[in-house]
Amino acid sequence: MKKYLINLIESKKLDNIQKNTRVVFGPPLINYSTNEAIVLCLVKNGETWIKDFIEHYQKKGFKHIVFLDNRSKDETLEIAKDYENITILQTDVPFKNNNILLRRYLVERFAKNRWSLTVDIDELWDYPHSDKISLEQFLSYIKKSGANAVVAQMLDMFMEKIPNEKHSLSDYNYYDVSQIRKDDFNENGKFAPNDFELVGLFKKIIKLFRGGIINRIFSVNFYYKEILNDDIKIFRGGIRSTIFGLDRVWLTKMPLLFYDDSIEPIAHQHFSNNAIIADTSTVLLHYKFTHDFKENIQQAVKNKQYASNSE
Repeated sequence: MKKYLINLIESKKLDNIQKNTRVVFGPPLINYSTNEAIVLCLVKNGETWIKDFIEHYQKKGFKHIVFLDNRSKDETLEIAKDYENITILQTDVPFKNNNILLRRYLVERFAKNRWSLTVDIDELWDYPHSDKISLEQFLSYIKKSGANAVVAQMLDMFMEKIPNEKHSLSDYNYYDVSQIRKDDFNENGKFAPNDFELVGLFKKIIKLFRGGIINRIFSVNFYYKEILNDDIKIFRGGIRSTIFGLDRVWLTKMPLLFYDDSIEPIAHQHFSNNAIIADTSTVLLHYKFTHDFKENIQQAVKNKQYASNSE
């Protein structure tokens, strides 16, 4: 019954996304092989990051970049249109309460039985020895191992102080790992630690997880099929946890997926269900502390954009 309700609600929301999304630039279909990958990204007012973002992923060897725009009001789209191998979709469906399904929509539309990397506009992904082996070689290794998902750990990058004007992301050379906590993946195949399970009153669930499908009908656990390396951990905390006074800032994501019939893509903003997790992890360099950091935070709070309505 629970799974039926989830599927019914999500199916209707995905249909609504499909009806309210259109291609505004670039090819609507992307042909690429199973040893290539594309980048998928939700974006709204990403002018601060868009140039570095596109050039980074094109340099890494990704075949194509797809942006799903939520009505940007800055120069994000105009900058993106200056580059090759770009597709821009636009939707009227708001990011709030729909960010998981918007991401899943992109994976299902563009990446069936192929690799895709789902990242935010302020995230630059990298993999081990990328200066020596190509992306194609890395993907080939992962696929031969039997994995269909690769974990990435977020690393918040910053300058000595928040700048007053725009800088290249390469100028953000500082990071802090002193407040990062590590958890094992649970033996029962669940991502979330046991103390993260909410088994309290219905009101408590509503309070903590309002805005979604009551966190997939009262469950906060997301499960994997197999992990090929027990040394890979779940990271939490970091500098954002310290600055904002938040106990649980998730730093572990699963951005790189091979969307086959066994995996349930983007079941959570950070995780996919029933994945076989590769034996190597990667990094997501995260550039939140840019010159417009204060403005972005104020806007996020106003729009109640993030978890717990940005409170």
